Amino acid sequence: MASLALPMDAAVYMRVHTNDGKIDKYNVENVAEVEYDEDIFTDITESAAQGVTVSGKKGGFTYVDLGLPSKIMWATYNIGATKPSEYGDYFAWGETKPKIGEYSYRTYKWCDVPRDLEGTDEYTKFPYTKYYFRLEPYESFDGSILYDEVGDYKYKLVPEDDAAIVNWGNGWHMPTKEDLIELVDGCTWKWTENFNGSGYNGHIGTSIKNGNTIFLPAAGCAYNFDTNMYAVGAQGYYSSSTQILSVEHSDGVCQVNILYTDSFYKDGDISAVDAGKHGQCSSSRTWGLSIRPCIKVDITKPIAYMLVKTTDNKVTKYATDNVKKVDYEIEDDEPISGQ
Repeated sequence: MASLALPMDAAVYMRVHTNDGKIDKYNVENVAEVEYDEDIFTDITESAAQGVTVSGKKGGFTYVDLGLPSKIMWATYNIGATKPSEYGDYFAWGETKPKIGEYSYRTYKWCDVPRDLEGTDEYTKFPYTKYYFRLEPYESFDGSILYDEVGDYKYKLVPEDDAAIVNWGNGWHMPTKEDLIELVDGCTWKWTENFNGSGYNGHIGTSIKNGNTIFLPAAGCAYNFDTNMYAVGAQGYYSSSTQILSVEHSDGVCQVNILYTDSFYKDGDISAVDAGKHGQCSSSRTWGLSIRPCIKVDITKPIAYMLVKTTDNKVTKYATDNVKKVDYEIEDDEPISGQ
């Protein structure tokens, strides 16, 4: 077999050619390992940076696959954040922009506040103007009190009022109550302090199905007339796109289904955090809550990846169907072999 003689000081490079015409060049002395991975659900570089599993990206925002039956993927951070440990922005239910200052009936988009009731005990009893159902009393001909059903009976946000759709687009949306229940049931949960060295507290969820992880920081909430934040670092309130619409809330104070975390439940399923189970936890829709978007990604087949690991512990991931060829060159750019 013929052999190739190289100068003693010749540098040999591995070149990865991709279908878009890009060529990445590696000094073979700095390549620790090249391996092939068919697990499409882990982006090693992003996962290391964020401290949780990153399975992919849509519209510039990363998500994790938790192996849920619905095939819903969850964002790895909140709207307004850039990483899992950041709290992000706070939204009143049905509003698509965060506020600076007061989260109350007076500032809520879907309320019509009678000015003469401000500051009185009757302040919270005026009607909502959208997404509501209530019973209004009237006197019948015989003097008895009867009730008329009034409202639009909308219990789920329409797209233009969904903060995830408006702010992230690309198929992202706020979770429904059922999505929150599936998230809670699909993971085991553990309270952690100083997550990933960030100084932030919250719950880490580990998928029962595939072991992937998600972090929900205890971002607190913007509560009523208080311009300061409530329970930051101790509790988290995650809004859904659905509310509880029933006679029990017929006074107009419709409650939003939420996922609620609390430092009191350090080692257990966060679904245990309320007398009502899972997404039955509720919050006033005027409060400013966190939003963790989700998206449905239909993955029909595994995608193989080539991983190039260098001696400085960096990993570059290539989808094999995007790799045109891999060859080698000496420092004078003459290929010495090809694949």
